[in-house]
Amino acid sequence: MVRELIALGPESRAWIYAADRELTYEGLDIAREMLFPFLEEWTSHSKELMCYGNIFHQRFLGIFVDESLSQPVDALSTLQVVLFNNFLKS
Repeated sequence: MVRELIALGPESRAWIYAADRELTYEGLDIAREMLFPFLEEWTSHSKELMCYGNIFHQRFLGIFVDESLSQPVDALSTLQVVLFNNFLKS
């Protein structure tokens, strides 16, 4: 379940990925159109995650999960984020 960043607790985990170039506004729109559905479907042990994600400063992909409100993120869920980030780069 995607929440607003401010709604996630201070103990939330964060993944930040930097692009090697600044994204165009068109590129941002495309990336966000893919990011938000990914986060809605993102699970750990088949349980939904309380999460938020966005692209900041046209360069940084940030994904945040509040594990106090949802299932802890497992290795497979982390791999899904890495694969999603690699897909965005291509």
